[in-house]
Amino acid sequence: MAAWHPYFGTGDCDAVVATATERGATALVPAIDVPGVGRVAMFRDPFGAVFGVIQRVREV
Repeated sequence: MAAWHPYFGTGDCDAVVATATERGATALVPAIDVPGVGRVAMFRDPFGAVFGVIQRVREV
């Protein structure tokens, strides 16, 4: 089954995980590091919508 989920950029993925879960979201994928991409997490909000957040890695 195909599906898509919106991702929102953030400066602090771990802080978003803490805030979202405190406010009723379920963490489907806890904050993890994805090499070459950044730190990501995915949630289901209290109404059933699935979304993700991404904290991009800064290239030096």
